[in-house]
Amino acid sequence: MNDYDDCNNYDEQDEPRELLDPARVVTLAEGARLCGCSINTLKRRNTAGRLPNAYQDLADGHLPWLVPIADLVAAGLLDPDEVKRVSVLAATTESREADIVALRNRVAVLTAELAARQDDIAFLRTLVAACWASSQPTN
Repeated sequence: MNDYDDCNNYDEQDEPRELLDPARVVTLAEGARLCGCSINTLKRRNTAGRLPNAYQDLADGHLPWLVPIADLVAAGLLDPDEVKRVSVLAATTESREADIVALRNRVAVLTAELAARQDDIAFLRTLVAACWASSQPTN
């Protein structure tokens, strides 16, 4: 059993939510709300090193902690099914782009082969016409 099973007690759990971007960062308060646990739970996980990419926002005077969604999933606090499969989508997109390039190259090769075959057919028609004409009796 994952930690997120223990702390998913928020009221919105029956409402469908939009999938989260794993690269998105959230404050500890937002993370606690998403995970259905307390801010102190996230602070303890951070202190224990379970949120390795968490950092303090030095631009803000309050220095709030920011945590990537991916860290919440890796720490077992957030259900992975609620997070976009970005790497899979990116790999699929790259694979499809490579397939498109390969298909375009194949179309170019086939187009060239078709043109060569059409030239062969035209030449053979000329030969057949010449042979037929020479085989006809002359009057």
